[in-house]
Amino acid sequence: RKTEQRINVKFLVKLKKTPIECYKFLKEAYGENSLSRARVFEWYKRFSEGLESTEDDQRPGRPVSVSTPQTVTKINSWILHQDNAPPHNALSVKRYLAARSTPVLEYAPYSPDLAPCDFFLFPKIKSALKGIRFESMEEVKRKSAELQMLLQNKTSSIALTNEKNEWNGVWRGEGSTLKGSIRL
Repeated sequence: RKTEQRINVKFLVKLKKTPIECYKFLKEAYGENSLSRARVFEWYKRFSEGLESTEDDQRPGRPVSVSTPQTVTKINSWILHQDNAPPHNALSVKRYLAARSTPVLEYAPYSPDLAPCDFFLFPKIKSALKGIRFESMEEVKRKSAELQMLLQNKTSSIALTNEKNEWNGVWRGEGSTLKGSIRL
């Protein structure tokens, strides 16, 4: 419907009608369904400046819908990581997810043991720095950063495996820390 009206505006521009006349003709022909005055003036200006296309301009950002096999597969393999926020825990949300067979990864109870750096980075840096005396805080920072870069490539995959194991342990313990019996 919009494209049809734009074609009419283009035709009226070629007939040397004014923007007001174009608007009146469209209002008479289409009534309530006609383009707004601002849109008629906008398209009148575009066609007067030599634009030939009656289609909308491409807009930046996410396309309205994409249904390629790759995107369909990607969407169908989503897993929701439940974070226990009240809006996400609502019964209506749970029903919605269940009706669409969306797998939900339940959020583990809070535990300080789940900070990834705590199980692979800090212990290694700590043991490497043990017994070394530093003259300044800058020296400590420099040496720590150096060790971090060295360890980063070596331990990344190991860390992810350890994090998964720690997460499972905390989950089974319902939030208690792994090193003690304190419940949070």
